[in-house]
Amino acid sequence: MEKKNQIIKYLKSSREEMINLQRLLTSIPAVSPESGGSGELSKAKALEGWLKEKGFENIKWYNARDKKAEGGIRPNMVVEIPGKKHERRFWIMSHIDVVPPGELSLWETDPFRLEVKGDKIFGRGVEDNQQGLTASVFAALSLISNSITPEYDVSLLFVADEEMGSQYGIKYLLDNYNLFGENDFVLVPDSGDPDGKLIEIAEKNVLWLKVTTKGKQCHASRPDLGRNAFAASSEMV
Repeated sequence: MEKKNQIIKYLKSSREEMINLQRLLTSIPAVSPESGGSGELSKAKALEGWLKEKGFENIKWYNARDKKAEGGIRPNMVVEIPGKKHERRFWIMSHIDVVPPGELSLWETDPFRLEVKGDKIFGRGVEDNQQGLTASVFAALSLISNSITPEYDVSLLFVADEEMGSQYGIKYLLDNYNLFGENDFVLVPDSGDPDGKLIEIAEKNVLWLKVTTKGKQCHASRPDLGRNAFAASSEMV
């Protein structure tokens, strides 16, 4: 209970630091080249610098090659916090990239400059997914600042390319590295409810189907003798 109270006290006292991290992240667009951006490299470098200033030492990069992006890479970062035991690891995965701002005239503020209004912050990416990223960082900082060693190893994973399919992000890591153990736990703070109490154990996905309908050709004057493949597929849809 004492450790829990220490953590809660630290988090409650870190409001301005959390906002400042959000301000830094918001100021650096990290839009996919497929959406007209240059990728995540500048934002990842800024995040790494901030983490090092706060005392994080074990930071590893896993870069996916992408000649369309800044520096020719799409960065994925892992920050490790050693635990008492090492047979399993607790992962918190958030993504660095954001979607484009869209029509700028519809914004009341500059999308890439953080605005604080009461208890709300505004800017591109502050919710998707910088809230999860910031929350994971300060959860880890609460351990470090209170000299608390977690029961198991903890890893913060910051991935690229989530908004455009994850080819250069988590899919790249799964295909090219053996980072995850079968006993590991993975938390992805990328959705939820206003109270922060919702935990999903499954997620919707896409099922691609190809259906072929076959018809029977006939003369246009006698459609009753044929079978219209288009009408059949329309009926199915």
